[in-house]
Amino acid sequence: MIVRGRSPDGVHTARQARIVACAVTLLLAAIGGCVRIQRVAPARAACPAPRLSARGWVAVEDSGVTFRLPPAYVERPSRAAFREWAENGDFQQYIIVGYIASSNPAPTLGRAPGPGMLEMTQCVDSVAGREVLVQAWRSRGGTFRNGRRLDRYDVFAVVPLRPDLRLYVTSGGYERRTQDIALAVVRTIATAQPAAAVADPVLPHQTWTLDSRVLGENRRINVYTPPGYDETPGARYPVLYMPDGGLEEDFPHVTVDIDAAIRAGEMRPVIVVGIENTERRRDMTGPTSVEADRKIAPHVGGSARFRAFIRDELMPVVGRRVRGNGQTAIVGESLAGLFVVETFFEEPRLFDTWIALSPSLWWNAQAQVRGAREWLRAQPRLTGTLYLATAGDDDVGDAGKALAAALRAAAPRGLRWYYEPRPDLRHATIYRGASPGVFRKLFPPARKTAP
Repeated sequence: MIVRGRSPDGVHTARQARIVACAVTLLLAAIGGCVRIQRVAPARAACPAPRLSARGWVAVEDSGVTFRLPPAYVERPSRAAFREWAENGDFQQYIIVGYIASSNPAPTLGRAPGPGMLEMTQCVDSVAGREVLVQAWRSRGGTFRNGRRLDRYDVFAVVPLRPDLRLYVTSGGYERRTQDIALAVVRTIATAQPAAAVADPVLPHQTWTLDSRVLGENRRINVYTPPGYDETPGARYPVLYMPDGGLEEDFPHVTVDIDAAIRAGEMRPVIVVGIENTERRRDMTGPTSVEADRKIAPHVGGSARFRAFIRDELMPVVGRRVRGNGQTAIVGESLAGLFVVETFFEEPRLFDTWIALSPSLWWNAQAQVRGAREWLRAQPRLTGTLYLATAGDDDVGDAGKALAAALRAAAPRGLRWYYEPRPDLRHATIYRGASPGVFRKLFPPARKTAP
């Protein structure tokens, strides 16, 4: 089964980041016949017809998606968050297929021309009635083979499957024909007809704009208050903070789920504070010594400043504008889940409850996991609740299990923790699939006292 990753919100392994780059090379090669551009912003013309025929190629089916590959391409066994094929076992000539979760239009995904690129082509194609972004490029000396440094040819294509899910095809190689192969593969993709997009309703909420000195930018904040908030001016509530809290991000479905649970009497009323993204990968990641990590975005490693923004600027404003009861929680998925875990270790008193769904624990060679056991043993008085869930396609080298093992061995008695593997859910679906039950579990309704 093809495993779903998250991009541009976060590529799941250093190797995956490298592979996605290679895939872009393949796609670009596949479009070798497109207009070549020398260090200039790529054009968005229609893609040319592929120069290869897929007749006689082998069909591959996965999760309702089918495509064809040349018979010479052999799949490489892997537990990674994608599937990979190589020409006659030569993994310098490869094709990778996987999924990314994003609500952005397909043509906004991809990469910009960079140093060393001799050619950069970008065009828009149509596959199964869907608009597809295709990029192809050639990089000077990008491959080392048989003692020689050769130019590298990459391709990257993004195919929308649902409003929140994209299929990507990426390839790389030292021969231009690998680009032709990749483009032909893209043209063979067949999927079920897309369901009509149904936007999540946006519940009544407040929107604030904070001028952050810490971050040097304005940040938009969306705030949900529970049913009965205005009618009971003396009542106070826990406050749930959520990165990815924009109206085009996760704020609508999270607040809809929470509102329904509160009205059904299945959950304690809470206030939700959504923080809309500006540079997600910058804010959600800490420092890293892994070179491939630093390539996932122009800026990474800004989690300490983002945490300072929450602590020193956002929380005081929330305290003045809404009626919190002093109990705080944070929820995040993927890179935001990594931020939740990092915050648990870096500032364990900033929140009372931490909820990390499919966190990107691969970051910085699993540094958060590797130091967990010793850190926990040094925190005998730590209290609070930590919830960790992993998806069935998480490519974190069993990092979730390793973190759970550290908690099992060394968690202080005052820390209530949960680790729930969810093999029935994917990285792209775990937020919507798991969060309603998690919120009900961690914020149960108050017990009614007998009269």
